[in-house]
Amino acid sequence: LNSLAGIYMTMHLIDLKDNKIHSYSSKPHIDKLLNEVSGADKQMHHVMKNVVTKQSIDEIFEFIDLHTLSSRMKNQKVISKEFVGKNFGWCKAQFIEIACDGDGNLTQVMFTTQVIDKEKRREQDMIMMTRTDELTKILNRRCYDEELQKLEIQLPENLVVISADVNNLKQLNDSKGPAAGDEVIFAAATVLT
Repeated sequence: LNSLAGIYMTMHLIDLKDNKIHSYSSKPHIDKLLNEVSGADKQMHHVMKNVVTKQSIDEIFEFIDLHTLSSRMKNQKVISKEFVGKNFGWCKAQFIEIACDGDGNLTQVMFTTQVIDKEKRREQDMIMMTRTDELTKILNRRCYDEELQKLEIQLPENLVVISADVNNLKQLNDSKGPAAGDEVIFAAATVLT
């Protein structure tokens, strides 16, 4: 467990029968929040209320509900949820099965949190790269097709789609070189923007 504690920002063993939390790895401000209330269910709620952004709070409250955890983890060893923390950016919370009773109901779980902000930023950058033209930095054809598909579900009556084409680009590239073609494409993107 000590080796795992180095991977996670926090790591707590939750005894569901006794409704208690045992800390393996934590931060001082988390320990302080845990000590302000008693009972694992109330402690989890209190900590999350103080560390999770308003945008993520409803989903994380549903995720940390210890009363429904056993049924949500049926036939699963691990469940996880991403959320945005007030001080750490993107984080990932996980419940990991530790022990069950004879009926298969959870009795102990490990609750971990991990900062994943760098990974989420990289993921968002990669998504933007696939949706953006490298030369002009405007949204590309792939993005256009994806957005149009989304709109086809509920096309607004006042929707106007304008499509533009740069004519004779191949001839320009062949006669003046790719730099000239890039200049025309950049100029067209600037005009459209």
